[in-house]
Amino acid sequence: QANFLANELNLDSADIMSNVISQASKLGYTPRSTTAARIVVDIVVRAPSSNQPQSIKLLRSHRFITRNTDNTIITFSPLFDSVAEYDSTDNLYRFSSVMLIQGEWQYKSYVVAAAYAVEDFGIPHDNVDTSTLEVVVRDNVESSNYEVYKQYDWVHDVGVDKPTYFLTCQRDGLYHVEFGDGMLAKRVIRNNVVVMSYVTTLGEAGNKLFNLTAATPINGLTDINVVFDTPSFGGSARESKESIKLMAPRHVASQGSCVSDTDYEYAVANILPTAKSIRAWGGEKNVPPTYGYTYIAVKTDEDYLGDEAKSFAVEQLSKRNVGSITPVVVDPDYTYFDVII
Repeated sequence: QANFLANELNLDSADIMSNVISQASKLGYTPRSTTAARIVVDIVVRAPSSNQPQSIKLLRSHRFITRNTDNTIITFSPLFDSVAEYDSTDNLYRFSSVMLIQGEWQYKSYVVAAAYAVEDFGIPHDNVDTSTLEVVVRDNVESSNYEVYKQYDWVHDVGVDKPTYFLTCQRDGLYHVEFGDGMLAKRVIRNNVVVMSYVTTLGEAGNKLFNLTAATPINGLTDINVVFDTPSFGGSARESKESIKLMAPRHVASQGSCVSDTDYEYAVANILPTAKSIRAWGGEKNVPPTYGYTYIAVKTDEDYLGDEAKSFAVEQLSKRNVGSITPVVVDPDYTYFDVII
């Protein structure tokens, strides 16, 4: 029994998930949540007559549905609100390159009660995609004034007046939001209202889907066509204990930034959790050399990433770059062998 207890106190040897989470938190590592699948589409809304408003708005509350192989209805929602202008020539509105995310938006608010102690605020859903989490703090329940808080990512996010929140994973697997103490980051005060919005998702069940249809009218219009180029991608289950053990020490080494080839491999593993194998190298190793670039080859179940997934990965990596390095996600080259025994 003593050996068992000792094993559970170390990240490498812990076997119980709650203990793995606890040990990883000591390294400042937050395990990856369930990740929602995404799909980029064009949404064409046809108007019944020419007497239409100049523009209409696509809201996060709008729903789009499809069915998976089990004939289960899967819901997608817009990642952002967007506006389309009226095209009088074709009598339609077109929303171009809309990112839809599998799941539905949820909202949770708390009134800060503590005057001096630092509170934390729990997210009550275990299937949250924390990459979609947005946190704003209002002055009080009657005020319309608010401030947007940014999740802590690296050392430049902290400071006395920095509106930064810290995301943690508790032993029960639920995520919590914490704020600064007035020195490490800006503090919330009594009667402030903390408002969190986030997507709850089915994870990998949302992958490889298409043929979406609108489940809700847009501005009262129902003649809606959803056009796509590639199926949905990127959905995954929450991080396993084996992955946490592997990734937590690498998080400490990289500190949220991308400098070395290993840093890029670690970052892509978090950005694209469905990746099966990742290899990064500096452009100076190419023939001929291409200085200032880091290349990342990613293998998935489909062998190759789609263009939308590549663009998404590069966008996220650009936030972690140090200096003028440009990340490029490329297709892997496969070499096949016929082995005769």
